[in-house]
Amino acid sequence: MGGIFIKRFNKAVLCILSSIVIITLSSGFAPVKYVKMEDLAKKEKINADKNKQSSAVILETDKPAPVAPFIIGHRGCGNVGVENTIAAIDAAVAAKAKFAEIDVILTKDSVPIVMHDGYLDRLAGKNLAVSALTYAELKAIPLHQNNATGYISSLEEIIKHCNGKIGLVIDYKQHGYETTSVVDKTMEVVKKFAVSPKENIYFQSFNYAHVEEMHKKYSDYIMGYLINEESMANLPAQLKNKNIDFISAYRVVVNPAFVAQMKAEKKPLYVWTVNDEHAIINLLNMGVDGIITDYPDLIVKNKQISDIVLKK
Repeated sequence: MGGIFIKRFNKAVLCILSSIVIITLSSGFAPVKYVKMEDLAKKEKINADKNKQSSAVILETDKPAPVAPFIIGHRGCGNVGVENTIAAIDAAVAAKAKFAEIDVILTKDSVPIVMHDGYLDRLAGKNLAVSALTYAELKAIPLHQNNATGYISSLEEIIKHCNGKIGLVIDYKQHGYETTSVVDKTMEVVKKFAVSPKENIYFQSFNYAHVEEMHKKYSDYIMGYLINEESMANLPAQLKNKNIDFISAYRVVVNPAFVAQMKAEKKPLYVWTVNDEHAIINLLNMGVDGIITDYPDLIVKNKQISDIVLKK
């Protein structure tokens, strides 16, 4: 009797074990695989090395993403003081502009100065060329605008003054008599004196050759391309070169279709020079990323503009 019971018990256990195996296989459970500790350590080291290499690549190719400044003071603040001077830039700071757009051009002795024109007739009433005078000569000449008097500053002076107060959008200018690259001379100053220049200083130019030069020599800095009606035709081909970080467009070429096109291209779009409050509101509602204006104080004076900017 006892022997028969044991045989039946063994048979039942075998059936149960067989059922477990069948259920396990049909349920997709994988059999346990034992791994040696030394093999596991090697695998973890390989994965760690891969992650380290991946991070290094990201750091090596990382470039600060253009952050929408929203309101950019044109030549500092176009209605206060003399354009492109410290007084005009201080007015942009007081107006709470995030950036001041300034122009940089070379003197006879290749010093980058903050000046828009190649001649002094408009601001100084003198028929003198910037290319014919040294920085020492130029900085002694008084300029007049907006019932104010100002003096030309070097880029070095402006950067030292602006560090920690306001960002800069540097617009490269040329008079055609340079003996060296305005890009190289500007970058020498930026790298030497600017605090966190890759985040606080952007660059732009009407001259596409400057865009190419910046991309070739200083590709980790943010470089934009200025466009108007004439240069619009070449823009699609130039965008394919992948060397433009943002577009700075003349207001008359900007419409909803163009804004949509830039968003599709993932190019921040800044619009110049917009001084009408209603036009600023319309453009911001249209989705542009920044407004370059002579009146940056509108951001604090016009609640509708400040509300839009704060929402962005």
